[in-house]
Amino acid sequence: MGGHPFPEIPCTICAKPVDLVVDLYADEYGHAMHEACYVMRVTNVKNQRAAEKLLNTLSTEQSIVLCPFCRSPLLHLGATFKLQSGKAWMIPLPVCGYCLAAGPAHPRLDA
Repeated sequence: MGGHPFPEIPCTICAKPVDLVVDLYADEYGHAMHEACYVMRVTNVKNQRAAEKLLNTLSTEQSIVLCPFCRSPLLHLGATFKLQSGKAWMIPLPVCGYCLAAGPAHPRLDA
């Protein structure tokens, strides 16, 4: 018996066969790809521009003041997001101390 123990699966980017023992990468749909192809895809200029657009939008949006679930005042924790290009954004992430302390079983008050 010779050959591959698995059927050949083509990379979704380059269409060459993927070695499932070595290349354990998949796209958002679960399709196999090579590590190098995956890195090339996520560092693509188009993806970088989309990420920059999203981060620019998030950094200019007005922060919400009250928790949408319990109406308590929110804390805003600064989070830094940095892209491979070196550009960075500090975006305040809203956190409700009351809902966080109540845990995942905390009921939604607006439901």
